[in-house]
Amino acid sequence: MIFFTPFVEITTSSYCSINCLFCPQKLYYDGYTSGVKNPIRHMSMETFRRAIAWTPAGFEIRFSGFSEPYMNPLCTAMILYAHEQKRNIGLFTTLIGASMDDIEAVMSVLSFRQNKDSLIIHLPSDDKTEHFIVNDSYLKMLRYVLSAKGDNIDIHYHGRDLRKEVKKVVLESKRKAFFIKLINRSGNVKLSDEPPPKRLHGSIRCTRLGMHEHVILPDGRVTLCCNDFGLKHVLGNIYKDDYASIKSGKEMKKIFQGQDDESIDILCRRCQFAVKKEVLEAASKAPYSLINKRKHLKLWKILQKKKQDLYLKEKPQP
Repeated sequence: MIFFTPFVEITTSSYCSINCLFCPQKLYYDGYTSGVKNPIRHMSMETFRRAIAWTPAGFEIRFSGFSEPYMNPLCTAMILYAHEQKRNIGLFTTLIGASMDDIEAVMSVLSFRQNKDSLIIHLPSDDKTEHFIVNDSYLKMLRYVLSAKGDNIDIHYHGRDLRKEVKKVVLESKRKAFFIKLINRSGNVKLSDEPPPKRLHGSIRCTRLGMHEHVILPDGRVTLCCNDFGLKHVLGNIYKDDYASIKSGKEMKKIFQGQDDESIDILCRRCQFAVKKEVLEAASKAPYSLINKRKHLKLWKILQKKKQDLYLKEKPQP
């Protein structure tokens, strides 16, 4: 039972110079370099090709993870290679680090229609939530991207409002920029407007793809998911383990056991995507329209927001 097509996330770099206020970059860098003699700064093409071969057929290749993809100068080459391998691609980017040549090359091959490629752009906010350099080159790239055809291009921001000059470009494009509320990344981010997440009790389950969204790091290590900035759950390495062995490996077994056994320390216990086991069981047995909104409000909101019903046996009622 899954919401979306399964995917793996590619983290192309060991750092992100944008250093958004809500992104735990120090936690990521410390976890990535801890115990490593010569940490690899950027993912190489060799490692990326291996990552593509390692990832099961039918999985989307999603450029996101723990850093801006274009921190790596080989990002465009990686996207083009994944496209040549007939992979659907998701590019999550701020456009920072990219050149106009990069953007033109990528936009010329990707298809932003339903069930194909997707482009998600994080825009700068007016309250300096992010450390963006907004200049003429950036605005030119943004105009070019927003003029592209296709429904699978989403733009969003996390602060109070868009920066004035960026907002003007968005309005000219007639696309809508969405505000996305910040999440605490399973307790890895402290948010000023909400308390730390409470630890969930009882049997829990992940609402995100049934654990099919692992993150491949620049050196080939594989970690649990996009919330695991501190690399608490390293599942294996694409140079040593195939996908099947990672799914049945020691760390993955620990996570699955920890979903039922509260004495096992797993990241999922404080994750915003975790719900009680009975919530998903109810969802799998009833059509969307019959889910008790009051009883299962958290899952209801997720389904409503994502407009996805693949967890369910029947289509949502009009």
